[in-house]
Amino acid sequence: MAIISLSDSFKNTVRQAMDDILTVGVAGKICKVFYPPTQTGCINCTVSPVSGRSSNIYLHGGPMPFNSGQTCPLCNGNYFKAVEVSEDVTMTINWEPSKFSNGFPADYRNNDGVIMTRGVSADLQKILNCSYMETFSEVGFSHYRFKLVGEPIMANQLIEGRYFWCYWKRI
Repeated sequence: MAIISLSDSFKNTVRQAMDDILTVGVAGKICKVFYPPTQTGCINCTVSPVSGRSSNIYLHGGPMPFNSGQTCPLCNGNYFKAVEVSEDVTMTINWEPSKFSNGFPADYRNNDGVIMTRGVSADLQKILNCSYMETFSEVGFSHYRFKLVGEPIMANQLIEGRYFWCYWKRI
């Protein structure tokens, strides 16, 4: 068995070409990953030092004024509000399961099914931490939401450890 050795300049050229395909917009699509919500303090009322909940006293300059004695309309008297955090990640999307799984007939596409994405390994931690991913969010009216299926795969290619693949199921 012959072992093929590739020069560093060839590997750099391949890496640059693959990065350009992924990020310049040829095949890369912006996917929005959503993380579990974080608890933040209310910006509309003050906190009670005794209970740690809302004192139901309006904080001057808050977005939703209310009268004394009423419950804060922004946090419902809890003082904490769950805020969903999201971030954009550029990945290629393969919509045809038959291209990556022999269990489907040729040219099979299923809009309720499984997709495969490829991204740069620098974004791998974002994918592992996300609750779900949304594609075509820039369109504004159609949101395709997907949940990660299994663990992402760091495949050995010409450029080792540079890219990952992962499978997503439509939710």
